[in-house]
Amino acid sequence: MADSTSPQPETVDLGELIALCAVDTGLFGSTFFPRAMRDRPPPMHEVWDRLLDDTSIRYLNLVAPRGFAKTTKLRVFAAKRIAYGLSHTILYIGASEDHARRSIMWLQRNIANRDPSTGAFVPTEFARTFGLRPGAKWNETEIEIYVGVDERPVWILGAGITGNIRGINFDDYRPDLIVIDDGLTDENTATPDQRNKVNDLVYKALKESLAPRSDEPNAKLVLLNTPHNPDDLTGIATKDPLFVSARFSCWTPETEDLPVEHQRSAWEHVKPTLDLRKEKLAAIQMNRYSSWAAENECKLVTAERSAFRVNWLRYWDEDAQRPPPMFCVVAIDPVPPPSDVQLAKGLNKKDFETVGVVGRFRGNYYLLDYEKNRERGHNPDWTVMTAFGLASKWRAARLVIQGINYERVLKYVLEKEMGRQRRFWPVNTLAGDKRSKFNRIVSTLQGPASQGRFFISKTHSDFIAQFETYPAIPHEDLLDMVALGMSDLVNPYLELADDDWSSGGDNDDYPEIEFKRACP
Repeated sequence: MADSTSPQPETVDLGELIALCAVDTGLFGSTFFPRAMRDRPPPMHEVWDRLLDDTSIRYLNLVAPRGFAKTTKLRVFAAKRIAYGLSHTILYIGASEDHARRSIMWLQRNIANRDPSTGAFVPTEFARTFGLRPGAKWNETEIEIYVGVDERPVWILGAGITGNIRGINFDDYRPDLIVIDDGLTDENTATPDQRNKVNDLVYKALKESLAPRSDEPNAKLVLLNTPHNPDDLTGIATKDPLFVSARFSCWTPETEDLPVEHQRSAWEHVKPTLDLRKEKLAAIQMNRYSSWAAENECKLVTAERSAFRVNWLRYWDEDAQRPPPMFCVVAIDPVPPPSDVQLAKGLNKKDFETVGVVGRFRGNYYLLDYEKNRERGHNPDWTVMTAFGLASKWRAARLVIQGINYERVLKYVLEKEMGRQRRFWPVNTLAGDKRSKFNRIVSTLQGPASQGRFFISKTHSDFIAQFETYPAIPHEDLLDMVALGMSDLVNPYLELADDDWSSGGDNDDYPEIEFKRACP
């Protein structure tokens, strides 16, 4: 017999539970669909729930990575709209009819199942709680559900995105909820014609068939997909001011733009951080980062829109060897002190300070090493310490910064610290370049890289990712740093020393000079 003084489990009144689930979709899902919601949800699911439940949003476009339970969340969302009487005519669209059919069958199983001995429907706990029972239609692609004591019917139809879904209505009512669940595939986004076909279907047929607010104030069109192409359904919706769009990555928002070794999974319970990091590094090394980034980071990289080609890169550690001794410089791409506005926004779009070593040998350019501050914003102590450390490690000839704005102050800070430490390197301040950052990066890197004269290490995964995706990236700090160092090394006298005199070159074309003493 249990001790009367031991704590007793709390019980919640059914009416109170229903009220709580109305405002907490996560609680609704875990209460009535524990098998589907068995994993601890990631924080992004709370954001999805808020956007899905917001009745003021008529058109919603959510872009999310693979494996983050998109289909399960949309099924629970549709079940909640049915249970609380927010939807009466639902059109459920999948990549194929089979995909949509599985979601319709999931709803069937969670409302009623047939007794094997009698063939009669046996309602689930979810159905009993909200007064749901099967109607006249009860097949794999179309079901009818009676709701509540007045038994108002709810119709649900499942179809593939390329099927015949124009002009859909049930009993003279147009859909008040249209769900497009992961409707994009490699096949239906492969060509402009295929993308236009899907886009026209959604924007000209489905969007216009959504019930007007006069009939259903809570009517909603929901897209939840993984992107495939900048001009696919999600890409067009992102540009459409009628849609509320939100993009999510497999990494936490705080670490999404950090180096791979500092990125953390947005769903640690299902997608462990170490596994994601290994996958990303492997994709980069196998030149498959563009497809991996689309599926997991929801970043689109296409050859037509990229400034560089990843197959241009060459690797100085191909045979696990160090690069030859060379003339090298330390390039510094600092971050100026933040403004009041940037501080108020939590440095959300502030770049990362980057310091790297760039070398030149016999007409080839080498990215030898780099460090990236994992914290956003201004940190001159980190900049000075890192620059001096890399300069000592690689025996750099000088430090290089741009001669604009904050960099002039940084030059003073560097030289003052050199005097304190009694270690000295020249600080070369390049003349102010009035070109845009894009033009400066592309014009500097594109020539040597495209000619096979730019070498990096296979371990430089963050640089490779920026190189392959530029300019479709939020931060180009590593590219800017390398372009700065390479600009300093483009020197015809250095080319002469390496290519003509140091390595022999055309020396044989010149006769030897004989030296004789002038006096006995």
